[in-house]
Amino acid sequence: MAEKAGTEFGITHTSRDEPTDTDSSHQGLEAQNSRKVADGTIIPDTTVSIIDLGSQSIDKKLLPLGGPLEEIVGGVSDTKSTSTKSPCREHVHSVTSFQSSASLSKPDTTPSKFHMLRLELATIVSCLGLLSVVITYVQATYAAERSSQQGLQLSSLMKTEASRILTIIRTSQGILSLLITIAINSAFAFFQWDGMARPQGLPYLTLLSMAPSTNVWGLCGIIKSGAPSVSTKAWATLSATSPCMGLWSSVILVPQDNTSSVTVYDTALAYPVTAGIGRFNGSYVQPFRALLRSLRPGYAYETIPYDYLASSYTLVLNPLVSTVTNPRRCVAQPCMSYLLSGGLTTVIPWVPRQYAEHSLVRVKHAPSIQADFSGPIVDDLAFIDSDCDIFGQDGVAIGIRLCLKINPLDPSALMAGIFVCPKGIAGGACSRGKPSPNMTTEVSFYSLQTSFVSSRLNYTIVSIDDSTVATPIHDLDLPAYRDALRWLLNYTDANLPPPSSIAESFWSSQKLLTDPSTWGILTQNFQSILVFPFWLFNANNWGNTQVEENATISTLPSEFYTEASLVEPYVKLRVDPSMFAIFLAAQIAALVFVSGVVVWAWLRKGPLRKSSSFPMFDIVFRAEVQGDDIQRCSTNVDDHIIIDGLKDKKIAAA
Repeated sequence: MAEKAGTEFGITHTSRDEPTDTDSSHQGLEAQNSRKVADGTIIPDTTVSIIDLGSQSIDKKLLPLGGPLEEIVGGVSDTKSTSTKSPCREHVHSVTSFQSSASLSKPDTTPSKFHMLRLELATIVSCLGLLSVVITYVQATYAAERSSQQGLQLSSLMKTEASRILTIIRTSQGILSLLITIAINSAFAFFQWDGMARPQGLPYLTLLSMAPSTNVWGLCGIIKSGAPSVSTKAWATLSATSPCMGLWSSVILVPQDNTSSVTVYDTALAYPVTAGIGRFNGSYVQPFRALLRSLRPGYAYETIPYDYLASSYTLVLNPLVSTVTNPRRCVAQPCMSYLLSGGLTTVIPWVPRQYAEHSLVRVKHAPSIQADFSGPIVDDLAFIDSDCDIFGQDGVAIGIRLCLKINPLDPSALMAGIFVCPKGIAGGACSRGKPSPNMTTEVSFYSLQTSFVSSRLNYTIVSIDDSTVATPIHDLDLPAYRDALRWLLNYTDANLPPPSSIAESFWSSQKLLTDPSTWGILTQNFQSILVFPFWLFNANNWGNTQVEENATISTLPSEFYTEASLVEPYVKLRVDPSMFAIFLAAQIAALVFVSGVVVWAWLRKGPLRKSSSFPMFDIVFRAEVQGDDIQRCSTNVDDHIIIDGLKDKKIAAA
């Protein structure tokens, strides 16, 4: 009798010169499971083919589906049993007994460890590559923020837009999570077969704890049950948590709460400038008025340039000068706050022409004034005559009364009110109605430094990047402040026609002024008038007679000397650093675990056992159960019955 042995997945193939009893049994069973067709050919009915995939070609062996698979479902049979023989009892001689089967390995074709571990190594390398992609694009945003703050040029990677970054990160995360899950399952397979290859075998429940086919409810049942050992419960816990590590870390990286969009700037040119709006300086008022009078010697009236009349009426609405911000102090609703940085209108020298592709100008740490308005003031007796100035003249219907005083309870707050004289001025006094149409407010001024970005095209302030802590202004020069507003509002001293005066807009809106809900645009007009002295009579505007056109002067306070840059904006996706750290820790922990298993498998002595890509096939045809026979179970059985029944069973590699 000549015998030829081949191996694939622990299946023994045997050929003999003469038929044996087993062959006869095989032939008989094959005849039962076959049928004839018209030409007399016998075709098997319910068989599957197990094909040797080795380098040496061998014949196909037919396995009836009712053979060894049925034995596994009903319980593992002893190899010495002779009842109900099937063809696969000869061809798959090692289904339940590793010890009774001959060695099937081909001595000259044993796969190397590198060959057996090549997929795991490729998976680890791919995971590292994908993790590097995620790290690169996340870190590129952090690096772009630092470069933007330092006024440096951005690299091409730093200019990548948020939408593309999000696509790359999410795609890389999805593939990374899949590969890490595959790698973790493969690592558990190494532990399974290493345990089964030991003489004492592997506890069956430990095998179920490691098996990727065991679902989360089965793992929870093993953990909760009192039957398994501590080590088995530990394996079940590790199996339940490890595959989720990659998925969980991917979920926490880019949800809405953990990411934000941030604008960074590519800087083309930085140059020194003076910029900003500083504190009101009362000493500038009289010299500036004298300068205007000197332009027309002998002129008997005050000179008010049209630019200032027009600007004073809409300052807080002007996007070239002011931006809306959050109030720092609110005495009474409604509260409104404005940040007066001056924008490019206060920047000297003017914006250069080069680098036209950079559409914005960024100015760092320019002095600014914040004005918080609240009100109206409910106290009708808040002002006395000495707090007020009257603008108009006898015989003219248009007249208003402006009242200003420092809040006696808060020296940083200015109380202001404008009252209409319904019947004009009579005997130097305002003819009041009952009640007199009016508008009142309380305003607090703050000094701070801000960085702003403005458009080169139309000078509009695009954004406020950052600001320092605001300092309340307690030392407002109220007499000079009132003097500045007298010069602005006294249309009779300037010999302006009453209908062309600022007072006319309030006088003609008496019905609107009877109720705060209808003040409307008049509110911003009044607020603009109140901030006008800060805008004009600060060190960096024409109220300072030393200021020159398009030339930097050396006599300004030091805070006005700063830097401007020609920039181009890029919107980036910013991941919360703490969430990114958690993501990295989870991914690295999973990769360290998988890599450690691969290193252990590479360095361990002896042949390396590894499962195939078909775990169910491996357990059925490459393993045996040690201990009492497992009895056939009913169709419906609870998990705890299976766990209790397998607590003393072990499984060994066949």
